[in-house]
Amino acid sequence: MTPQQINAARRAAACPRELSVFSLTARGGEERARALFRALADRGPVHWDPYVAAWLVCGPTEAAAVLADPRFSAHRASYTATEPAAKPAKPTASAATASAVTEPAVTASIEPAVTEPTADPVDPAAVEPVESTATVASAATASTVAEPAAEPVESAVTRPTATVASASTVAEPAVTEPVESAVTRPTVTASIASTAAATVPTATASIEPAVTASTATGPAPTAPTEPTEPGATDLDAMAARMMLSTDGPDHQRLRRLVQVVLSPRRIRALEPWMRELAAELLPAAPVTLDFAGVAAAFPLRVLGRLLGLPDEDLPLLRAGSDAITDIVGGLNPATDATVLARARALHAYAIDLVHSRRATPTEDGATAFITAAADLPDEDIAANLVMLIASGHQTMPGFLTLSLHHALDNPGTPPHTVPEALAHTTPSRFVGRVATTRATLAGHQIEPGDSVLVLLASANWSADAPPPARHLSFGIGPHRCAGAAMAELEATVMFDRLAQVCPTRASAEPAPHNGNSNLPALTSLPVTLNPTESR
Repeated sequence: MTPQQINAARRAAACPRELSVFSLTARGGEERARALFRALADRGPVHWDPYVAAWLVCGPTEAAAVLADPRFSAHRASYTATEPAAKPAKPTASAATASAVTEPAVTASIEPAVTEPTADPVDPAAVEPVESTATVASAATASTVAEPAAEPVESAVTRPTATVASASTVAEPAVTEPVESAVTRPTVTASIASTAAATVPTATASIEPAVTASTATGPAPTAPTEPTEPGATDLDAMAARMMLSTDGPDHQRLRRLVQVVLSPRRIRALEPWMRELAAELLPAAPVTLDFAGVAAAFPLRVLGRLLGLPDEDLPLLRAGSDAITDIVGGLNPATDATVLARARALHAYAIDLVHSRRATPTEDGATAFITAAADLPDEDIAANLVMLIASGHQTMPGFLTLSLHHALDNPGTPPHTVPEALAHTTPSRFVGRVATTRATLAGHQIEPGDSVLVLLASANWSADAPPPARHLSFGIGPHRCAGAAMAELEATVMFDRLAQVCPTRASAEPAPHNGNSNLPALTSLPVTLNPTESR
């Protein structure tokens, strides 16, 4: 197709301005997000969004096809490692045939996500889409694979046969805010270490985890007391080393290492302690508490227990992982210097953890991962520890608060099972991919380098959505959430405990929302526990 034909096809497939996903940055909130994702699903399975220069995949069949198709890469061209050995392999037709491995996993998705800015973002109403004179969206100037001489088989629009187990928060590539220039065009990829002309402050839930005496048995790495000097860590290079940024054999290799930490044995061994923790956070007494704090503390302390990290380090881990997810993806990636410094501090912590556990191994998940990854450079090991930490507790607070809020607002209906709640909430609303070859999806031609946003929420909430047990909240295919099994266990434990303590609303005030269109959560949910009512 010529550039003119491509632009004409995109105009024909374009969603109206009010349905652009970028509009969520100007008019956020849970109700607005639900209305938009459902409207996009009702409008059709695939749309072109000119305000973020990306294809929006909304249909469940099409979403599953993209996630399982190796032609749609998770590697973002803006990520470049400094050392050649650390660069992720570029996917090829043969190398990218990663099998759909179903894995046990950690609390949330291994795909990080993001919080939204508090500053007034640009409204797409003020941004006019600009037609491209090239065949590639500006976000993907580096096509990862040369187009083959023969046109590839059109993308399967039949649902892949891989089972979609319940999953968690796959949150991925970023959509940058439009930048004023001669040609204004938002893109779907942002450099992690870049800073915009205007600093965009971010909003994060102000819930401090409950910290108790350390449960770790191994030596604790030294927690940096001051943020690492900006520039000390190349965050783009760090992101390029993460499992979530790789495809094909490189991804499979890193995934096998992650599974060492998230083995079924380790997950099962945690369950008794997790139930004790749930009982500690939700006591069998008629007390009033903020469930948002419980929902934040629970997965963070589980993560610390899994990796063998002392409780006193949890505030640093939370601040650093919040920063990583603010930077890595979403509609407005953070560029604030303080956020970048916190991300670098977490990386410094991970480097120190590699050294301390190698010198004094212990029986914990961190040691298991570091030992299994002994043939990798320390920077690669640290980058994937950062990924595990950042993704291990980011989506569970939103899932728990929104699920309980829904149950409290609908007292006459049976409570959701865990799969039903995962489908209804969809903790991570969208994930990103980049097309590496030409493909056809629902009658639309996707060009090499085109950015694609798979709207998991639209797929789960469409009229053609699969049954709850086959929801797409954790994704499907090679990049299916590695932490799905852990997330399901955490959800089960908390749902069981909530049924025992019977919470009721303690405030008539509307529950405040974090404003994050991708990883929604309530920042406060006061409840009163009524344990006698469960008998």
